[in-house]
Amino acid sequence: MTHHPRTPLQILVAGVRQKNAPIAIRERFALTPAEMPAALTRLRAEPGVEECAILSTCNRTELYLVVRDALAAQAAFRRFFLDWRGLDVQEARQALFMRLEEDAALHLMRVASGLDSLVLGESQILGQVKDACEAGKAAGTTGRLLNRLFRVAISVSKRVRSELGIADKDLSVSRAAYERARALAPDLLSQRIVVIGGGKVAALVLDALRREMTAEQRRRVTIVNRSAARLAELMAATGFHGVGWDDVHQALDGCQTLFVATGAPHLVLDASHFEALAPERRPGLILDLAMPRNVDPAIAERFADILLLNADDLGEGGAFCQDRQRALISQAQLLIDEACAGFGHWRVGLSATPTITGLRGHLETIRREQLDALSISDQAFADALSRRLINRILHEPLTRLREGESSQAVQRRAEVIRHVFNLQASAP
Repeated sequence: MTHHPRTPLQILVAGVRQKNAPIAIRERFALTPAEMPAALTRLRAEPGVEECAILSTCNRTELYLVVRDALAAQAAFRRFFLDWRGLDVQEARQALFMRLEEDAALHLMRVASGLDSLVLGESQILGQVKDACEAGKAAGTTGRLLNRLFRVAISVSKRVRSELGIADKDLSVSRAAYERARALAPDLLSQRIVVIGGGKVAALVLDALRREMTAEQRRRVTIVNRSAARLAELMAATGFHGVGWDDVHQALDGCQTLFVATGAPHLVLDASHFEALAPERRPGLILDLAMPRNVDPAIAERFADILLLNADDLGEGGAFCQDRQRALISQAQLLIDEACAGFGHWRVGLSATPTITGLRGHLETIRREQLDALSISDQAFADALSRRLINRILHEPLTRLREGESSQAVQRRAEVIRHVFNLQASAP
């Protein structure tokens, strides 16, 4: 599709998140880290998509796009999920959300700062935002706009955490799961516990357990992981016992609380894993923290003595960090608004870049012509002097050019400069 060269670029985010979509819908949109490079390349190939990044976690799958036509971007969003997942997004249209321009930028900054999470200030999301940015860079699908936006979002999230004290708390979905388990099972630390998985979520659960358990209590915790190398790492870091996947049935026998958080994009546990166990040997509580889910929801219906919770059930688990919630959100929003305004000013200044480049090129041509007219002995001194003079003369007017209150105002000033210097018209 051909666009007029002056059509401005727009930033758009579209997707699903826990505030709009239940887990049954979110898991259909979820993308694993292994899928990300190919998914980004496929999305970038959509007509009208200039840049793209994907943030996919247990709570959200969000596509960040730079486009010239928002309607075309929505069509690209639909085609991408139809091709990638065989998913007609119209079936989930009530759960979808979309933000454009400043609202899209604000959304990413709130997400990175943990203000859009089940648990206020959730710590894990910042790393996930960084991963999304790095994945886009590695795939070559992000450019000047998204790289800058993600950099600003990451920076302001660090300010929110450090200046408001959120960073001093252990706030994450893993921690919320741990707190919820403690609330439901006051004797949790003395129970037989199994943790299946080896990624960040599982590691955080294990760390929360390790920090509060005695040496005797730690002997009742078992880690299950398919990778022998990763299992060895987790055992060394926590002091817990570990077994491979082949021994999962034995590990589950007698388990009282089970945490599941693997990277598998499918169910790893179903009713067959518990049918052979006597009721008193089955876990009374299972927390499925994976996205997509790893535990068959039918287990809760099949076994009345098993309470199965997933990521959507953990909101109350964050009650330990609710005391100053309203004040923290208000203070964090001030920092985010400031960062978003700065990003907006930077974008306004971008519209002056073609004119600045053209003007510098024009003056460089004149400078070179004059240098060529000098003797060899005079050229070295004149070269350095002329560079300094041009930079000094241009500094003030180019600074004022970028400081327009809007892209349109900057463009009007740029038009005057192009006319005065007889520069060839160029578009941002």
